[in-house]
Amino acid sequence: MKPIFKYGFTYINIINLEEKEIRMKKNTKIALALVFVFIALIGVFTFLFLLPSPIAYRNDCGKSLEGFDSLFVYKQECPYCHAQFTAMESLNLTNHTYMIDAEDATCSKIINDYSDYIIYHKNSNNILAQVGILTPTTICLSTNKTFIGEMTSELLAEFYGNCTGGVI
Repeated sequence: MKPIFKYGFTYINIINLEEKEIRMKKNTKIALALVFVFIALIGVFTFLFLLPSPIAYRNDCGKSLEGFDSLFVYKQECPYCHAQFTAMESLNLTNHTYMIDAEDATCSKIINDYSDYIIYHKNSNNILAQVGILTPTTICLSTNKTFIGEMTSELLAEFYGNCTGGVI
């Protein structure tokens, strides 16, 4: 016989209460799992569709500097390089810019040639860290003026205008 007790004028089946409580716990676990899955899907969606896609940068290392107005030192995973490269494309400046991948060993000669204009990260012993170049770095070849960091389209236009004598 099922245990029953009287509550006011109503008889309540205790086993039914326990079963309802167990069902509520299961439903809570299911709801939490669904919330977790939903949050995970949002994270995956953000990672795949909202983050900037990788850019196929050109690497000019080994080519002559002739015909280029500036150097652009970048790293593939650098989000600031990505933003600046996009701004350079919108202003059609990539054809005037010698592209240097800071992590490519074939670029070491040009990086060494312009090491006075490139800032390096140093470790605690004041020794250059491996691939410690600050990026993005843009160097005007005619004036040797250097800009380190991301530039907006307006700042890029001004930088290239000063670099090329007003012609971009």
